[in-house]
Amino acid sequence: MLGEIDVALLFQTDNDLIEMRKHFHRVFFDVFNEGFRNFISGNWTRAQKQFRQIETLKRAPDRPTQVLLEFMARTNFVCPDDWKGMRAAD
Repeated sequence: MLGEIDVALLFQTDNDLIEMRKHFHRVFFDVFNEGFRNFISGNWTRAQKQFRQIETLKRAPDRPTQVLLEFMARTNFVCPDDWKGMRAAD
């Protein structure tokens, strides 16, 4: 449709995004993506473990991962019964 942007495609074609991401290994993205899938699906115990691996892989703090961990920590990493797979941005 006219005016729509394919964000996923941008990560493969936009030179700035390519340059920004080149310092990360494939394993980093695999672990983060799996953790995020678990976060969305409500398996917060597994998501927590995967997100904690990120800092080990990166050898530095990762703010997006920290934000997700802080959000899940509000409920002691127990997914709420009314979880719909998303949260409002703070």
